[in-house]
Amino acid sequence: MNNPKRKDTRLKNFDYSQTGVYFVTICTHNRQSILSSVSVGGGLPDAPLVELTEYGKIAEAVITDINQTYPNIQITKYVIMPNHIHLLIEAENGASGTPPPTTPANNTLSLLISTFKRFCNKHANADLWQRGFYDRVIRDSNDYLAAWQYIDTNPLKWNLDEYFK
Repeated sequence: MNNPKRKDTRLKNFDYSQTGVYFVTICTHNRQSILSSVSVGGGLPDAPLVELTEYGKIAEAVITDINQTYPNIQITKYVIMPNHIHLLIEAENGASGTPPPTTPANNTLSLLISTFKRFCNKHANADLWQRGFYDRVIRDSNDYLAAWQYIDTNPLKWNLDEYFK
């Protein structure tokens, strides 16, 4: 049986353990709408309401825990959509330029996302996430602002979102 080869989503020749900013999207298992509900319009057309489910609250708590536990990792912006989550992650290496050994989540972006998923799954007692994730390396301030704005406006565009089911 020939399985199709997965497209490599990593930026070629980029060291993901170095200091950087990343825009990350993680989808739920089978893109199930289990994290939140989004309602747009209820009298204020520019103010969508995102109501977190219990699973969404767990994801938000894990984000808070990561920000408090790992001083060299900051999830500076995020949105928890019904079946995916967007994160803007700033990761710094230690003062010596190498990741501190006590913070395994800083070794690579993949390890950080794996840690996030594992903690969510443990607290939910369920397998919430699909395999893998999508990331984009933020290369300059314009890219950073575009990612920030995308996260801000994502709930407003939920019905048009590529992950809408």
